[in-house]
Amino acid sequence: MVNERLLKKNILQLKYLNEDHDECVEIFNDAKREFDNIVKKLHYDLNSYDEVLDDSDNVRKKRLASEEIEKEVLNNKANPDWAKKLYRKIVVITHPDKLPDGLNKAVKDSLVNKYQCTINAMCDSDFSEIILIASDLGIDLCNLDESYIEVFNSKIKKMNESISKIKCSIYWVWKYASDEKKDAIIQEFIKSRGWTSSEAMRKKSRPGSAQHPGKSIAWARKLSIKDKK
Repeated sequence: MVNERLLKKNILQLKYLNEDHDECVEIFNDAKREFDNIVKKLHYDLNSYDEVLDDSDNVRKKRLASEEIEKEVLNNKANPDWAKKLYRKIVVITHPDKLPDGLNKAVKDSLVNKYQCTINAMCDSDFSEIILIASDLGIDLCNLDESYIEVFNSKIKKMNESISKIKCSIYWVWKYASDEKKDAIIQEFIKSRGWTSSEAMRKKSRPGSAQHPGKSIAWARKLSIKDKK
């Protein structure tokens, strides 16, 4: 028999962490967009070579391949019986084809969203999310076995680590830095990427558009030779 008091405590704790994590991710993404826009403009203005930015397609393909491998590994994990049972109960309530006609649009959209979240959670072996969705739908959770506790503990640990990692990121620091500190961070970033090195400028060597004649040493040399001819 599941300890209902402990289960309720775990559910509330994880819901709070989910909300906290979502807020941190939103702040992180806003700061990252702001930082990346500045970095891209500087990269363009300095006209220096950077393998991450200039070979972005290859980097993106490698990242996608890695994500597919990770998802395949997760999908191969055995699903506990209680998760499968909850999954079936959730699907009966939320499956788009099983929803009654004339249902309020907001309610329907909410149920369809829970259905999709349930599918994603099972694909990712995120069984704690299955419990949260079942709880929101008022599904009886008394038949859970004690293995759910480890599932919650693992997810809570993972969420705390993720929040901590976000708050230690350069984007988080950037978001709450003074203007002076932001300038220092940008200068340190440029230095760390080696954009002002002669090697980086030689590798890039592009003429650019009419508004951007190019600033690399190699391009300037080529332009000078062409003018002499």
